[in-house]
Amino acid sequence: MRIPLPVHDALCRINLGLPLSEQLSREAVHAVFDIKKDVVRTALLSAILSGLMAKKPSEDEIVGILKGALERDAVFRNPKLRISLPHGAPVLGYSSSGKKGFKTINISTPAAIVASCCGVYIAKGCSKTTSSVSGSFDFLSMLGYNHAISFEKKKRQMQELGISFFSMEAETPRFAKIYEKRFFLPHALSFALAGLSFPVHIDTMVFGFSHPNVGLSARIFRRFGYKSVFTVSSTSNDISYLDEIGVCGHVNIATINGGRLCVSRHRAEELFNFSAKYLPQDIGQMKTPRHNVQAALGAML
Repeated sequence: MRIPLPVHDALCRINLGLPLSEQLSREAVHAVFDIKKDVVRTALLSAILSGLMAKKPSEDEIVGILKGALERDAVFRNPKLRISLPHGAPVLGYSSSGKKGFKTINISTPAAIVASCCGVYIAKGCSKTTSSVSGSFDFLSMLGYNHAISFEKKKRQMQELGISFFSMEAETPRFAKIYEKRFFLPHALSFALAGLSFPVHIDTMVFGFSHPNVGLSARIFRRFGYKSVFTVSSTSNDISYLDEIGVCGHVNIATINGGRLCVSRHRAEELFNFSAKYLPQDIGQMKTPRHNVQAALGAML
């Protein structure tokens, strides 16, 4: 078969280490998604997403492919829905890239539940697992959460309980059909994909990214209109990254407030003033989804 022209042009430029315009990146992703043969579509999409990472992607390239991917489900067509909260409280969107370099128990979902109990109103993104024992979607399902409830019920959950959960697969079904369970490491879409798929208006975006370049991730959210952003990653060896703050090694933090970007790097024990030394294995995933859930719930007690 013939490779569509935008895909051919994009791959040629990637192969030579040359930049792609936002428009070419967007057109290339649309063209790939229109390919009917699954194996060819997956191979070309992988070449673009991984190739961009290998040559180090620009803001324009990432913005273009994110637009191309999420336009399949008209994510940007209409304004995000607003949820009216007591005293005009802000909504904190909490999501992550997944694809950890070191697999852990479920951390972000229990952390979101704890934060909501402390008075923060949270829209928590969740998705099914690809390579871990249990993803956030699976974790919640095992606890009995019904992901199929209506948006009105999710809104009431946030108003009454302080938290509600939004499945990426449910919000972007056409994209998810092509994308899910095909990628195991962070790629060019991972910089902001999960955070952009929320159907609700977010006042502050908290995003975990399994990669050191949290500053670029924050800038991508700014390009999509987010005014308040907090992106984070952590690593114990500068090779395997977590899409959250870990208990050992280094923590990378990028914030955007009032349009200004600030990027910093910290030792985990200094950031939290730990009195004990921790190892990655202390938060490593368990053998089964059930044990993963039990470990996370035990940490909350």
